Amino acid sequence: MNNINSEPLYRLCDIKGYHYYTSSKESYHNYISAGWKPEGVIGYVFNQQVKGSLPVWVTRKTTDRYCAQGCADYLFTISKEEQLFAISNYGYSNDGWLTGEIPVFYIAPTQLPGTTPLYRILQTHLSPNGHFYTTDVNERNHILGDATNYRDEGIGGYVWTTQVSLPAQ
Repeated sequence: MNNINSEPLYRLCDIKGYHYYTSSKESYHNYISAGWKPEGVIGYVFNQQVKGSLPVWVTRKTTDRYCAQGCADYLFTISKEEQLFAISNYGYSNDGWLTGEIPVFYIAPTQLPGTTPLYRILQTHLSPNGHFYTTDVNERNHILGDATNYRDEGIGGYVWTTQVSLPAQ
């Protein structure tokens, strides 16, 4: 069985405070070219399934289908049911380039050696609300200190803290 190398998970921020996360270098550079600010690598994920990982699904909620920045929330989840529920009940969609039919990357659903929690926080001051993800517990605690504008949504999964190579599933 072949081993698969993990890839960096990049975090970017737009002019209004929405965040996007990608393990694709091409997507990362495209977002930077569109004006998004790079915020660095927050962990490591896999672009194909490895032992102990689950797919991450993404869906988008936007105020303007054609916006380049400042009007879209991206919900990343390891639950296909949560993704479909968000589409059916909260106005999220899989329109345009974002089909939602293919996982964007793979993470661990439970703590494994070498992983750290990926905290999920809802930014309630944005319209539409935005999701923020971090592996930094100090950043998480600082943000959640502002209970008016942020709501804790727990741990969204676990990402690796360094680049690793694991067996394909």
